[in-house]
Parts: sequence; structure tokens; C-alpha cells
Amino acid sequence: MTQPTTVAAGSLEVPDATLHYEVRGSGPCVVLVGAPMDATHFAPLADLLAVDHTVLTTDPRGVHRSRRADPDQDSTPQQRADDLSRRLQHRREWLE
Repeated sequence: MTQPTTVAAGSLEVPDATLHYEVRGSGPCVVLVGAPMDATHFAPLADLLAVDHTVLTTDPRGVHRSRRADPDQDSTPQQRADDLSRRLQHRREWLE
């Protein structure tokens, strides 16, 4: 029987948004991200991968728990890429 995976949730303030993320496991980093999917959709896969990986899942800008300062403004692919980069830079130990 496998043990339940511990999930560490966090948020990161970036220009014009607050970004939600979740981290599971330890080992090499794997990032599961998609829009408009939030972190909860990736939880079953993340739990499986967390056995031997650090798994980062996210709520993209404006989706579920990641809030935009202006809810009527759409996010761009460049913003979503920048947001992911900021999350990874915020916690560099995920990459080590």
C-alpha cells in the first residue's frame, strides 16, 4: 500500500497577479502545467510521479486559485511562460 503524498501549496506575488502552485515528492523536477487546467486536474498523475520526483503543478494566471489584478484581462502565452519561470526561480531547490 502506498503512502498518501504530502502536498505543499504556496503562492507567489508577481506583477498583476498572485500565482498558486503545489509541490509533491523529491528528486528531479517535473512540471505539469496546462491552461485552462488547474493543479487539481494533475493531482492523480502528480501523486504517481512524486514517488521519485519533485512535481510542480500550477494554477495558471486567472485560473482557479491564481488571481489576476484585472479579472477581465486575458493572459498571453508569454505571460504564462514568464509566470512559470518566476515560480521556478522562486524555489530554485526544485531544480537541484
